[in-house]
Amino acid sequence: MHKNNTKTRIILFVGIAVLLAVLLIPYEYDFVFDGGSHGYKAIAYSVWYQHSLNGPDARDESNGMMYRSYTAGWTVEVFGIEVYSERHEEKEYTISISEHDATVENIKQQLDKD
Repeated sequence: MHKNNTKTRIILFVGIAVLLAVLLIPYEYDFVFDGGSHGYKAIAYSVWYQHSLNGPDARDESNGMMYRSYTAGWTVEVFGIEVYSERHEEKEYTISISEHDATVENIKQQLDKD
């Protein structure tokens, strides 16, 4: 009787270990199409860093410079429910050579305005 009880405990322990491994071991995935988002996903949870472009370049009305807008931040989900999210929009200024005189002095002046 004692041998059977020990064997059942070992089978139960191995089964729980396999179940936890399946639920908790993540794999890495990337979103190649959106600008650089990547993350880790397991059955029980997912963690990803979002870095995606929001649209085409736009012009900042305050200084006339072109910029590219993107969203950056972290998201954590447990069993499909979002438990943490910290995302924000950022601007990355670009210089359009066709619209500005791209001399070093003019570029310095544009950057000093910011």
